[in-house]
Amino acid sequence: MEDCKFTTPKFLLMTSRLFIFLLITTIAASSCKKEIIPPVDETPIDPWAENMALIATGAEFYLIADVTGIPGVSKINWQLSTVPGAETTAYNGLCNGNECHTGYIVGHSVQPDYFWFVVFFQNSGPEGFTDMVHEGEYNFCTPADGVNGIDISFLDENYAEWRCKYLDNNAISASSFEVTAYELMNGATTIEARFNCTLEQYSGETITLSNAVYRAHW
Repeated sequence: MEDCKFTTPKFLLMTSRLFIFLLITTIAASSCKKEIIPPVDETPIDPWAENMALIATGAEFYLIADVTGIPGVSKINWQLSTVPGAETTAYNGLCNGNECHTGYIVGHSVQPDYFWFVVFFQNSGPEGFTDMVHEGEYNFCTPADGVNGIDISFLDENYAEWRCKYLDNNAISASSFEVTAYELMNGATTIEARFNCTLEQYSGETITLSNAVYRAHW
């Protein structure tokens, strides 16, 4: 009787070799695989932060803005702590027919050649003064409908005046005007706003105030 021998079929041998090869390949690939770290969203930059950081503690009023278009001037920093004698006041609300407007001014009562900066709120219709000034965003500087919204007037030290009444800022990219605080308390009024706008002289020259922060109090 012949001895019994166990012979491994060729296909089983090939299968086992293939399995070992795949196993080694998988282990090697796993050991070399880099860890995938999902991207981290960067904190968005607050365009107002730089100018807001310049506001002096306790400043009752200010106008701080980046400026383009005035030779030699890149920033306005006008506030109680930096300009002796500076003040704010209100332009008395008036109605002419159905047009009503009131203004908030920062400037200098003794030496007006420093500058004046006025924000005019305007409404038309029988409820002219109703909710004329309120927190929130405004359409502003729209020549075709100049009595609704905001108008801005800026008078520099050379008595040159820029206004946005000549331009439709609502159609200019990045222009905006928002009242962030409006308060009437114990006979005192406070208004705060931030905005971007383009202003124009009657002659056609323009300047831009960007990342502007504004506060009037009286």
